[in-house]
Amino acid sequence: MKKTILVALAAVAALSLMLAACDGDGVGGPSARTITIELERGQIAGDASNWQVNANDEVTLVVRSDEPVNFHLHGYDLEQDVTPEEPAEFIFTANATGSFPITIHRSAVPASMSDHDASHESAIEGPAGMSVGVEATPDSVSGLNLRLTTTGFTFSPEEVGGEHVQGQGHAHVYVDGVKEGRVYGDYYHLGSVGPGEHTIRVTLNANTHAEYAVEGQLVEHSISVTVPSVEDAGHGGGADSTTVEAELGRFEVRP
Repeated sequence: MKKTILVALAAVAALSLMLAACDGDGVGGPSARTITIELERGQIAGDASNWQVNANDEVTLVVRSDEPVNFHLHGYDLEQDVTPEEPAEFIFTANATGSFPITIHRSAVPASMSDHDASHESAIEGPAGMSVGVEATPDSVSGLNLRLTTTGFTFSPEEVGGEHVQGQGHAHVYVDGVKEGRVYGDYYHLGSVGPGEHTIRVTLNANTHAEYAVEGQLVEHSISVTVPSVEDAGHGGGADSTTVEAELGRFEVRP
């Protein structure tokens, strides 16, 4: 009798393991799936870019971001603004099969301005009186035209990445806290800026790319500027023409 009971218990345990395995891979029917997507500076953190579920799975999709973005899962028409303080959560049934793009576009809320390529501690002390100013005007075709004014500084594009020479270097330009490029002269066209209000920040950098500082203060200048939409600029077109989305990955639903 004791042996019979042990055999029966072993059979029940084996059956339980088989059922658990089936539930885990979706073979035994729809499963409950939780997917968490972490965004850093408008990019997916980590190596994952594709997420797979089975048809009719019950999906909980959580999206977190370190800056304001608008998240969109195409095919299911799931869209929501995400901020560092307010992650997004979508609960839905994966009843449409196929491969669907995951996209974002940045919201109008400026990102944090606290992120620098170099810290104050790693900055190079520049000559007394070094300064930079920036003016921005909307371009007639797209983006902004920047004009930099400097004192105690010489642009030296031919020395970029070379040894430090006091007072020489280039500039870095940031839009809403995100570095957009290097400036090698007094004028720069910033074509990647979409309609809306933006913060433009410019720093002076040595040939080694380290930021200049004077008496412990970074040599930088920030301004706020509004880029008109195509409609506001008088070129016609609707709101859709001002929306630029970036694809970050795919949501795949297997039959």
